[in-house]
Amino acid sequence: MCASFQIDRPTAREGLVPVNNAELFYREVGEGLPIIVIHGGPDFDHTYLLPDMDRLADSYRLIYYDQRGRGKSQGELRLEDVRIDQYIEDLEALRNHLGLETVAVLGHSWGGHVAMHYALQRPDRVSHMVLMNTAPAAYEDTLLIQEDRLRRIAVHAEKLKALKSSLEYQTGDPETVAEYYRVMFSTTIKKLENHLNSSWIAIYMLRPGLVTMRTVR
Repeated sequence: MCASFQIDRPTAREGLVPVNNAELFYREVGEGLPIIVIHGGPDFDHTYLLPDMDRLADSYRLIYYDQRGRGKSQGELRLEDVRIDQYIEDLEALRNHLGLETVAVLGHSWGGHVAMHYALQRPDRVSHMVLMNTAPAAYEDTLLIQEDRLRRIAVHAEKLKALKSSLEYQTGDPETVAEYYRVMFSTTIKKLENHLNSSWIAIYMLRPGLVTMRTVR
């Protein structure tokens, strides 16, 4: 007879940080070196990083937050506030609110772009920087990545075009959208089982609001 085990999840602390024209939701867990976790997107919020990232809470104080207009953050998202300087000011406001002299910043995807800009503008406030699958640091690198990506997906161009032009894709059918991204990322992720379960596909399948936002644009 197998014994059942229960994994104790760390207790999280939540709050709101007042910033310019908004309030940012934040969630912190663990003790130790403070790490501000900057989510990707920018259409996403911090929740897709859970519960996996919480494993670091045994050794670090993890501070997640939802960027303005995302997740549980509150306030009107004005067009004039959608600029990198405002995102940097928001991150600085979070650090100040928590009374932290310096922090490590961990940026995933788009969040890496925010982390790099923050480190450039506030180098005295950044103790460490971790970049995960991040946006390129330079425009030249962006062009190289785009060229390589187009070269690799050229073999799937007809299939991607057919999927994207289908009624199912245009109306945000989760399975069709998931299949589109399976094909798209099959040239990037080596093992099929890994990209079938990737967070991108899971997010598009489980959060149809994001699909609606994409098809409207």
